[in-house]
Amino acid sequence: MDGFTLVSEIRKENETTPIVMISAYDDKEKLLKAIKLNIVDYLIKPLTSEKLKNAINLAVKKLDSLDIEIALENDLIWGKSNSSLYDQNVFIPLCDSETKL
Repeated sequence: MDGFTLVSEIRKENETTPIVMISAYDDKEKLLKAIKLNIVDYLIKPLTSEKLKNAINLAVKKLDSLDIEIALENDLIWGKSNSSLYDQNVFIPLCDSETKL
């Protein structure tokens, strides 16, 4: 499976996961295809460490802006936006040090 097919499959399940594509192709058709897949950045080989660092920083910023819930072990859910913990939709209050952890 090529990278475009992989990203298309990911997008069927998740539209928000930040994705950075690295490719040897720089033709217009592939660039437009990448844009339609809602990627964070499209880097063309050979790439520099600076370009990679910038792309990763963009992905991190996008992650920080998302209101996501993270499934943990034992059916626990962590709500990122309000730093809350839920056990089967029951709110579990946390003290400040637990929230920071």
